Amino acid sequence: MNLSTTYYGGGVAVSEVEESIFYLRYVAECYPCRAFHFCCTFGVGVPAALVSVLHEHVGLEVYMETSKSEWFDQFDAGSRVWRTQTKNGYCVFFNVNGGGCYIHRYCVSVKEMDYRMLKPVACCLFPLTVTDRTLRPADLLTCPSLEQSLPLSMCRRSRVSLYQGVRDDLRFYFGPSLVAELDARQARESQ
Repeated sequence: MNLSTTYYGGGVAVSEVEESIFYLRYVAECYPCRAFHFCCTFGVGVPAALVSVLHEHVGLEVYMETSKSEWFDQFDAGSRVWRTQTKNGYCVFFNVNGGGCYIHRYCVSVKEMDYRMLKPVACCLFPLTVTDRTLRPADLLTCPSLEQSLPLSMCRRSRVSLYQGVRDDLRFYFGPSLVAELDARQARESQ
């Protein structure tokens, strides 16, 4: 469905929304999730500007005990996006021993700052993604070959819609106008 305008935030533009974000469900909080952080087994695209900001946080390198040189490996010059490396089967920023995201925990625990200032927008909006300006479920949740996987089946039993789970993050990146429009759409969908 088309939105009334194009919304910009986090280096992303959104002008359409797939209606399934209002009725597909998942575990909204990563930390109590029992799916072994299946969603963090891939690297993520990070805009070059955010990579520079992350590199300025020397404390993050110390906190992770991982050299900055090991954080990113591929660069797409056209989109100016770096890809995070994977390490031990997870995104390099995933804390294999303690669970969860190093960036998230570093921001909240060490720097006492909003994690969205450093964490990639793709991670904050997961399980939603933006493709060709369309806000939609990430392929990980909609791929038919993954329908029967244990982590995804566990994730889908939750009572929280994809939209409701990332509503505050959408407001942070795109502003209250997008959330108001999506709230109105969700209300129409549920009638």
